Amino acid sequence: MKFLFLLMLAVTVVSSVFMIRSDKKGSKFYFGSVGFVIAIILGCADLFGAMDDSSFHSTFAVMGAASALQLLLFFVKLKSSDKPTFNRISKAVIAALLLELIVFQIPSIPTNFIGKYKPVEVNIADTIVGNGYYDANNPQDGIRTGGSDIITLEYNKMKCPVGSVKIETRLPESVKYMDASISLKDQTVSTLRSGIATGRVVRGVDESQYIQCSVSGDVERLLIDCKFQYSSGETAVTGIIINAPMPFEGSLIRFFLIVAFAALVIAVTGAKVMQKSVEEKKGTFRLYVIELTIAAVTVAVLMCVAIAHSSNMKHFFKGDIGDQLSQQLVESFENGRLDIDVNVSSELTALENPYQWDARDGIIYEWDHLLYDGKYYSYYGIAPVILVYLPFHKLTGKFMTQVSAIMIFTIIGLILLSMAYYVFVKKFFGKIPVGCAVAGHVTMLASCGIWFNTCQPIFYEAAISAGFAAMTAAVYFLLTSGVFTKDKLSLPRTALSSLFFGIAVMCRPTLAVYAICAYIIYGMHLKQADFISADKSNKKRRIYYALCGALPLAILGICQMAYNYARFGSPFDFGIQYSLTINDFTHSEFHINFMLLGLFYYLIAPPMLKGTYPYITNDFSQFGINGYYYRCPETAAGIIFLAMPTLGFLFSRKALRALPDRKARIRALLGVGLPCLVMPIIIICSIWESGYAVRYLADFAWEMLFGGLCILFFLYNRSKNETHKNQFKWFMAAAAVVAVVLNAPMVFGVMCPRDYFPELSEKFSRIVAFWQ
Repeated sequence: MKFLFLLMLAVTVVSSVFMIRSDKKGSKFYFGSVGFVIAIILGCADLFGAMDDSSFHSTFAVMGAASALQLLLFFVKLKSSDKPTFNRISKAVIAALLLELIVFQIPSIPTNFIGKYKPVEVNIADTIVGNGYYDANNPQDGIRTGGSDIITLEYNKMKCPVGSVKIETRLPESVKYMDASISLKDQTVSTLRSGIATGRVVRGVDESQYIQCSVSGDVERLLIDCKFQYSSGETAVTGIIINAPMPFEGSLIRFFLIVAFAALVIAVTGAKVMQKSVEEKKGTFRLYVIELTIAAVTVAVLMCVAIAHSSNMKHFFKGDIGDQLSQQLVESFENGRLDIDVNVSSELTALENPYQWDARDGIIYEWDHLLYDGKYYSYYGIAPVILVYLPFHKLTGKFMTQVSAIMIFTIIGLILLSMAYYVFVKKFFGKIPVGCAVAGHVTMLASCGIWFNTCQPIFYEAAISAGFAAMTAAVYFLLTSGVFTKDKLSLPRTALSSLFFGIAVMCRPTLAVYAICAYIIYGMHLKQADFISADKSNKKRRIYYALCGALPLAILGICQMAYNYARFGSPFDFGIQYSLTINDFTHSEFHINFMLLGLFYYLIAPPMLKGTYPYITNDFSQFGINGYYYRCPETAAGIIFLAMPTLGFLFSRKALRALPDRKARIRALLGVGLPCLVMPIIIICSIWESGYAVRYLADFAWEMLFGGLCILFFLYNRSKNETHKNQFKWFMAAAAVVAVVLNAPMVFGVMCPRDYFPELSEKFSRIVAFWQ
């Protein structure tokens, strides 16, 4: 089979070269087509399982996909006026194919192509067993766990090179994985090298049985420690094969991702249609925005379905019980109460200070609820309760699940974010190349911060997701209302923007800083409200405009303050200091070093490539700063890496100096600098008390990205230096790729912790960690 693999790889590459060099259906086309047809046939056979017994079984599917893609590119090229772009993409397909089937398969090459690695099947009866049970009368049962979750196997009857160890196991439904640690003695040592190779065998992922080894000379002694997830009488090691040919793990997902990234870079930096301005190609830009939005929404739905599937898909939308937002507040409002109708333990109220978490040890209480005057309350915004959870309960008699609620909030937010971005580019930066605008949209969708909430469907993330949806709606209606232009201001859209800013604050009080910005922007355009047309104006519209901008937000703000006053006796008291949570907020003090710590991790902390799942992350460190600072054990990365266009703020001074007068500079500072830089930094500085959690990125990441892109697009339009313009195109293309490459592993790692989702995390590892 390996010779067929090599032959077909050569045929696919040569056929691709012929297609690239052919601009018509000539002899080169027909020669290449024959090779492609053969590769596609073998690829289909591979997909339908005809080659499952071979260690090259997935490679033919990749070659078939590459062949089909090359044929498609050729036929599109024939009808296109931009043949060089399609030739470059075809070359990228060849590069992706060679990467996938040669470079990424380096760990599998020795046991398949180097003759010294002869497969040796170990007789289980010849092993020395520790912490396990072997029945000689039933050897097919293997070595079972005997009251422990660990089995130790030692094998001394060998003297051969070792390139791989295959561990065959029997794992029941309750046991999802087994961690193996291999110690061995090769010719470079006189004793065992402890833990020189490790791996995780996961039920449902056959490739995980193979553990690659890089050792020197013959191995004389082998010791394997097998630790199962749980102890079970049905758990067993059924076989060990030394030098079993490691499968070539050709991944269609990885192959298409590489091609997609390469095509994006090629298109943004060189495709003719992508070099046209948005003004010239409005339809093309709109189509790309729609397609990317559909892709992002699809990813959000798949994430939520995957999370729900891991528990119970039957209760995807509704359940018999809920949480603080979806049930307790719903029932309280239905019963005409502002407090949560849960009994407060007398032991809790008897404590001198119930807000100290260690003082509550051994006492039953409601986690992360507010305790005030002997009653439980909630500090989470009530807008999603009133608008979503309560109506749902009234209609169905069930409680809405957080996974479905967050999915809905995410979908709404992503669609409105895309609509806002489309208007932003079309209205203010129509001269930007379509490619740069599309790259900016990819970056916006990937780095908006909502994904870290979508992947963790609990009430913390529900409040943030609801705020995200409301904020994107507010920004969309603000941008379409006519602000920052000389057009007639739309009163209905102004009122809707004000309404949604108010709803955003009632979802998440942190977002109140943007409501302040909204009032400032409304005030900036008060005189403009008179304008109706070039020869017509009406000063009464100024009053209507002021009412449209001020009233909806003010009314909702008053409702929130009344809600606060009714609970805590102060309109400005949201009650967070009464939380029964990680820290006693009634006594916690501000420390500037903790604030700076948050600024570092949210803004400039570099992500790191690691050898362990999820491979791209950054471990949170307090850098020796003494004191208690809470952080969620997830991941950390600065926005300047996740969304590289935010570096545009470094050119703020240059952009301001390019503006015509002082009035224009003030408008830019208030319209861009305040909401897109100052307010996000205020949010970051204000959450020092709550500590670090990557989910908070949704409160400010996309707003900062809008600001950075605004500055970069403005400077691009002003520039007459073609070299700088070309460099900017490469920068935007790189930003889009980096945004996806950095965000995807980190989000996946948060969504699927390795021990809780072993199968999904292992399949993800097989795509990313090609070196294993």
